[in-house]
Amino acid sequence: MTREVCDFVVVGSGLAGTTASWLLAEFSEVLQVSQTPPEGSNSWAAQGGVAAATRDSDSPRLHALDTLAAGKGLCDARHVQRLAERAPQLMAWLASIGAAFDRDEAGQVRLGLEGAHSQPRIWHAGGDATGRHLLQAVREAASRQPNLACWTDMQVRGLLLSGGRVVGVSGLRRGRTVIVYARRAVILASGGIGQLYPYTSNPQGAVGSGIALAYRAGAQAANMEFVQFHPTVLDVPGNPRFLISEAVRGAGARLIDERGEPLMATFPRQDLEPRDVVARQIHQRLLTGGRVFLDARRVADFADHFPTIAQRLAECGIHPARDPFPVAPAAHFFMGGIRADLSGRTSLPGLFVLGEAACTGVHGANRLASNSLLECLLMAHECAAHWRSRETRGADGRIEGMTARRNTPAADQAPRWTGAAGAGPGEAEEQVEIRPDDEPLLNEVRQILWTAGGIVRDEANLTSGLRRVADLAAQRPDSPAVTLATLILRAARLRDESRGAHFRSDAPETSSAWDDAVIVWERHGTDDVPRTASATAAPGCTESAAASLVNTSAAQP
Repeated sequence: MTREVCDFVVVGSGLAGTTASWLLAEFSEVLQVSQTPPEGSNSWAAQGGVAAATRDSDSPRLHALDTLAAGKGLCDARHVQRLAERAPQLMAWLASIGAAFDRDEAGQVRLGLEGAHSQPRIWHAGGDATGRHLLQAVREAASRQPNLACWTDMQVRGLLLSGGRVVGVSGLRRGRTVIVYARRAVILASGGIGQLYPYTSNPQGAVGSGIALAYRAGAQAANMEFVQFHPTVLDVPGNPRFLISEAVRGAGARLIDERGEPLMATFPRQDLEPRDVVARQIHQRLLTGGRVFLDARRVADFADHFPTIAQRLAECGIHPARDPFPVAPAAHFFMGGIRADLSGRTSLPGLFVLGEAACTGVHGANRLASNSLLECLLMAHECAAHWRSRETRGADGRIEGMTARRNTPAADQAPRWTGAAGAGPGEAEEQVEIRPDDEPLLNEVRQILWTAGGIVRDEANLTSGLRRVADLAAQRPDSPAVTLATLILRAARLRDESRGAHFRSDAPETSSAWDDAVIVWERHGTDDVPRTASATAAPGCTESAAASLVNTSAAQP
């Protein structure tokens, strides 16, 4: 068994985890761990850009209003305002570290338009490879930080607790058990849950294991019913399915049916309606036996603007200048997750959660396009600022007691604290573990969620789905996939209305009874206990927000 000690252990190799690791390493020793390299993260695969209001005709206020409208009354307006106001500064920061944003002939940043945005404000890098370009820029800068070590071959399976506080992680690396103690905090940036559905744009590792682990350890979860389905993934065999960025429709592509008729012609914004609206229209057409295609023949210089998509289409024998190509919805982004403030602070002391694994109230019931990478960046900066403000500094400006590992390669080495060899900040009193799910079990969960917790839900299918996951839970009580599927379906059943990405065919209208109300979950022993809270109640507070929570029926099928 290997034991290591550092100030922060960051779990995840995407944009949130990598940015936070680098910023924290400016004043502390950080170990960043992940099961796969950054190339396996959702951030790396992100085609869409980053929303930031910088034109004279635009403003952070308009960006915030668009975000609030998409969130359908369940956004934390304070957090949304912070996100929109900080966006231009974060874009300037990215440019300062070498991110090369796409520019026009005059040298101005070329701003794109996406669904539910009232202004062109989407910053792209490398056309449709924004996530990869931004993550490469951050990684390059982070690689020069001597206080940061990176492992890309550790599977985190457990959280260590002492006195009710998270003090480290455990897992497997190269066939050996590894324990890493964190003197200050464990930071989970482990991504979303798309791979719990049979059709998804997410990479293979996006099964929500970090969310399940944090929840089972005692952290609050929220908004578990809100799963965003991207309306346009290439409708060919494979999992994950290849995403066709919303920017393609922003550039002029149109959705048509098998007869060539426009699918969204009767809607005010037509093809640029919010994602949930477009996804349901396509889903309904497919249910009736029709097909839906994306017609990009009017998009000039397609391959120049969307090189990644053009290459994938070419591999399938599709030429977008000539051929409309089949699309269908797929699970894409999770608005739910571990309840956190913008710094990542959760209800469980010692545990911070960043990025898609967190539920900050920024996205509400439906994420506005190109706000996800922005949230990753903002949370990483807010997390570092939170911890920097708490540090006690010596005369030279460094943390007292810390010995920096100068001139030591950051990759594949563990930072060591200047205490007794192998000593941690206190032996763990408890270890909460999850067991990774095998493919047969994942496939069962996928089919249940697609039928019961998919694009359109109803009481009968939700009840049936909950019975099926209850049977799986009896066989595999430690399954992270079953834990998350249970929360998703129970939350969807409790919310007897339609709002944002959550649509109930048996309750198709938005109900005022659910205005400003989010469902918050806590684990009590083996029971999942739901309560409702105000969407604007500050998350991440150690008192469990008891004053703002009221009991909600917890009846199970």
